[in-house]
Formats: sequence, C-alpha cells, structure tokens
Amino acid sequence: MALNRQLSVFVSSTGEDLHTYRQVAQQVILARGWYPIMNEYWGAMSNPVVEACCEKMKTADLALLIMAFRQGYVPKIEQGGNGIDSITALEIDYARKHQIPILAILANKNTWPGDLYEDNQTARDWVKQFRANLNLPADFFDPEQWNPAAKETDQLPQFRARVGALLLNFQQELIAREEAKISAAEGPDFFSRACAGVLEGTIIPFVGSGVYGDSGLGAPALSQALGVDAGRDESCLATAAEYMERHLDSRPDFLGKLHRILEERMAQIPAPPLIYELLVSAARPPLIVSSTCDLVLEQYLERQRKEYILVCHIVRSYRNENDGKLLVFDGDKHEITVADKVRLDPGKYIIYKPLGSPLLHDRLDPDLEIDTVVITESDHLVLLGRLEHEMTQIPTALCRHLQRRPLLFAGYGLDVWHYRLVMQVFQLVQAQGLRPTPIVVRQPASPMEEMVWHRLGADILRISPDEFAQRVLASLAPGQSLPPGRNGSRAG
Repeated sequence: MALNRQLSVFVSSTGEDLHTYRQVAQQVILARGWYPIMNEYWGAMSNPVVEACCEKMKTADLALLIMAFRQGYVPKIEQGGNGIDSITALEIDYARKHQIPILAILANKNTWPGDLYEDNQTARDWVKQFRANLNLPADFFDPEQWNPAAKETDQLPQFRARVGALLLNFQQELIAREEAKISAAEGPDFFSRACAGVLEGTIIPFVGSGVYGDSGLGAPALSQALGVDAGRDESCLATAAEYMERHLDSRPDFLGKLHRILEERMAQIPAPPLIYELLVSAARPPLIVSSTCDLVLEQYLERQRKEYILVCHIVRSYRNENDGKLLVFDGDKHEITVADKVRLDPGKYIIYKPLGSPLLHDRLDPDLEIDTVVITESDHLVLLGRLEHEMTQIPTALCRHLQRRPLLFAGYGLDVWHYRLVMQVFQLVQAQGLRPTPIVVRQPASPMEEMVWHRLGADILRISPDEFAQRVLASLAPGQSLPPGRNGSRAG
C-alpha cells in the first residue's frame, strides 16, 4: 500500500439513520488528503447492486464501517445478495475476503435513541448478531444533533474527532509496518549479498572518504585543513580546494600543500579502516574504485605483501603532452597509455583511482610535470569532460568488469561532484540489458541523497563501513575477537 499517494476509503454504513455522520466522515477523509468512496455519488448502476458495490470496494485501500442499529437495505438474490444480509454486511464480508483493512466505529447502545432502531424484531435480531460477530477492534460514538447554524466543518464535533483519530492511528500503524518491512529487507538480505560479494571478490568496492569517519582524512576535516570549516558537510571539499588554489595562485604550491596535509594525516591514522582489512580477506583480488586522494589503502596492501596495479588519469602535464592519458603503476614500474591499451593482471589487486593523488607524483620524473589530482571544482569538470572521449575515458579493461559486476559503495556520499562522477561511471559502462544492482553501505545524509540512490537502483544497507566490516570479519571466524584496537565504529 503506497504511502506516497492518496489512500481510498470505502465508507460502508446504512444511510437513512447515519446520513449526517457519513457527511462528516467524508469531510474528515478529504481533510487528510485521501479519497472517500461514497455510494451517494455513484449514479445509476447497470450491474447487480452487490457486484457494483464490490467493484467499488476493489479500488479501496481501507473500509470504514459506521454502524448503528438499523439493518438497512437487504439485496435480493437477483441483485447478488442472499435475501438475508444487508448490503453493509456484504461489503464488509468482501473486504475481509480480500484482506482490505477495516476500521469500525459503532453507535453506543447506551445512548443511541430508541426511535433510530429497526422497527421489526427480525431486523433487530440480525443487527444484534451482526454487531456481536464483527470481531473487530471498534470505537464508539454517541448521538449528536446537526446544528444548522454551525459551519459544516464544525458539525458533529465528537464524531468528527473520533473518525479523525481512527484514520490517524491507521496511518501511523501503516507507516510503522512499512518501515519495519523496509528495515527487514534492507538488513539481513542486503547484508548477506554484500558479505558474499566482498568475500568472493565478485563485487566491486567503490570506496569514499567516509570510511575515515571523523578522522583527519574525512572530507569535512580536509575541507577545514584547506581553510573552510564545513562542519560535517561532505560537499564542501571541492569548493574549499578551489578557494585554496586560487588563493595561492599556483597549482604547484597548492599540490605541495595538499601533499603535506595528506602525508601528515596518513601518519596519524593508527590503523587502516576495517573495510580495507576486509578487502584483503577476499577469496580473489578484487577490482577497487578508490575515490580518495590519500594512499592508505595502497600502503596497507604493500604491508600485507599484496601486489596491486593502480590506474589513474593524467589531468595535466608538461606542455599538455600527456593530458587525458592513463597512468598505470605496477610495482616499481609505471607506464603512460591510452584507455584501450591498459592491460591488467587478474592475479593482482586492481585499484582504479579516478581522483589521483599528489603522493603518486613522487614516483614520477618531475620533468614530466604529471598532475593526477582531481579535487577542486575545476579538476572535476576537466575529468568529467574527458571521460566522454574514447582515448581518455575509463579504461576499456575496467569497463568490462564494471558492466558485469555489482558495485558496493562504502563511505561514498553523493555530494554534487561525487554524484556527477557516479553518473558518468553508470552511463559510460552501462551494459546491454539489466545492470547488476549496486549496494550502498551508508546512512544517507539527506532525503535527497536517499532519493538519488533509489533512482540509481541501489539497495541501501544502513550501517557504517566499519560496522559492515566488523560483521563480515566476525562471520569468518565465529567466536574469535576482531583485530586489536577495533572496538568502535566510525560514521559512514
């Protein structure tokens, strides 16, 4: 039952004695922004009465039963009835059989006027039995006089309030059930798929700075180091970097400052994020997309004696000779090539680092003036423009993997620049047919971010990257403790 649209409420009651109460119920339903289904407005019916009512009931999300002490209209057999039960009873029976929720509000027998009861005993007995056998939670209302001098919205105030409370309680329970259903679906099922994909090496981790949480390598902390206090806002890093570069009025000076900040903060990290430790536990070396400018992951792999190939883009170079080409590091060797010439060894970890790092430049001939860093707003615009061209796009060998294997976004938020990068990746590597469903390990920072993830078709696992890694590592060796010093989780 979708909560982002009007709910349709079928109002079922007798009419002669409850006409004004039906009017008020209709007003309350409309005031909630829902749609009342009322037989007063159906006009002439070509179908038998019961069939026509059931057709209307089919469209309802909810039935509201208002019942006093009259049996009301009893359809004949040729009208689809049984000659015994009232049309109200047949409507409620249809709702039960088709699992349409029913809310009941009944007239209080201690206060309801005797002249509004049925005249004959058979009908009275039927009403008594029907009410006794409803087997529904019910609210009760007392008789109220219609006041011709009062505004329409002030009529029958006690009844109006009771109907309003019934509908509100129903909506709150419905939301709670929907949230519980979503929580159950997004918890164990998504976790199991993500866990299996990481351990088997069949999923591609798309790692962002959120894996560092509140530490000095998180995006907000780097923004502050570059002169802009962004609080916890992840979207400010590109702007802070743009301001700093323009303030220094020198790309080399800016890269030197960024180099020093990253080097100092990497030295202050007591241990790599747990998600990095988890990646080393995979059955086969995975392809990893790293959207950070630090080299914590790369240095951790080196300490673990894991061989890796790192691929990044050349943003600028001496006399533009290598602009847009791919820079490929393989151990102590490196080469400069174009997108369709990149060769990858499946026996090694592959790190695709689209945002580069100033720390990589230390491994290169300074005379080439190679610049791989994508951190300012201008840098992002340059990279995104080049990704659209055949020779400077995502390497062909990586595209094949990105087309066929699901992505796992860990600590990756959708600020404006990260969103654009993700959209470029999705569009450029989109395979024929259905693309594997990505998983997001993160609590979205805003309703807008959550909406975008859903539009990208992603499943959201609402835990931090550290918590995810803790649970997966724990599943590897039940009963064993996690690595020393791992007793808390960071924000994703």
